[in-house]
Amino acid sequence: MKNLILGISGIIRSQWPQPVSISAKKPFLKFRMSVLLLAFSNIGKVVLAQYFRAPFSQILALIGDEHKSLDEAEKTVLPVSHAQIGGHLAQKWNLPNSLAHAIKYHHFAANLSLSMIVHVADIVVDT
Repeated sequence: MKNLILGISGIIRSQWPQPVSISAKKPFLKFRMSVLLLAFSNIGKVVLAQYFRAPFSQILALIGDEHKSLDEAEKTVLPVSHAQIGGHLAQKWNLPNSLAHAIKYHHFAANLSLSMIVHVADIVVDT
């Protein structure tokens, strides 16, 4: 999985426009960043499911049996959230800082930027 993410990150960085051309390509950049953010926003859940199966099973049980929210269940079982794990991985994989920040805070849409896009997308997907 890391190699896939690093490969995508390399492609993004190699195609990232110079500052002079950003304003002309801004809508495309926002779209491309949004797609990446949606793809990686829940990468922490994948990590939990693959490498921390017992705690992840406990989280799912709390959600299903006790009707807790994901946030509540994660706080009950773990010292970190899937969003924090995803943000940390994005930083480690040298993804753009804005992407790592948006992944880490995608459930707290106070930063009305990429985080808001993911927050709204999560609501749409869940309904």
